[in-house]
Amino acid sequence: MEKILEIKNLKKTFKMSDAPTISDLNLDLYENEFLGIIGPSGSGKTTLLRLIAGLIVLDKGEILYKGRDLPIVGDKRRNLDDFPVQLIFQNAVSSFDAKKTILASFKEALHFSKKDFNEEELEKLMDDFELDRSSLQKLPNELSGGMISRAQIIRALLTQPKVLLADEITSPLDVNLKLKITELLDAYRKTHGMSIILVSHDVELLEHVCDRIVDINNIMVRAN
Repeated sequence: MEKILEIKNLKKTFKMSDAPTISDLNLDLYENEFLGIIGPSGSGKTTLLRLIAGLIVLDKGEILYKGRDLPIVGDKRRNLDDFPVQLIFQNAVSSFDAKKTILASFKEALHFSKKDFNEEELEKLMDDFELDRSSLQKLPNELSGGMISRAQIIRALLTQPKVLLADEITSPLDVNLKLKITELLDAYRKTHGMSIILVSHDVELLEHVCDRIVDINNIMVRAN
């Protein structure tokens, strides 16, 4: 398999801390791979995903997409033409605009990604992830935890990412729903040629769906 992402000697230090949250981290992600990342709270897993997505700026190192160095970004999000990536968050409700309907949020994501609205594709995703059509006209706080989690995933997939970054997205869900959503993501990955990085504390879940699991403490050097 070819590498889709190469992360080399990544470092990120925050001003409020003397120790780097991320230090000399190296990681490869392969095309169509489902990669799980584990590690204790505060070990830098979320920071890593945000660095890859370009939501925060790295201090040192390289992030290569298909062998091409991604430009460092500042206050702006990374250009999705350069790197078709989507990050989905643990708190799905807070990732939506509370004043906009689910459909409006879907269309906004497509606009920022320079993708056309495709009603047929939306309906298929809603069927696949078992989200009722009536959800489209509702506000985020009107949906259950399971429904808003599915809506967040659908919004990301509508933009047709090549890399999906998922940060503890199953944490608030019950065991059966966790398994169902990760299996649906895995099925989508296989049919659409997408790579996934899933951060989770649930090792059993990761073992069920992932091609490979890495401990973040084993892919970087900690400061003494």
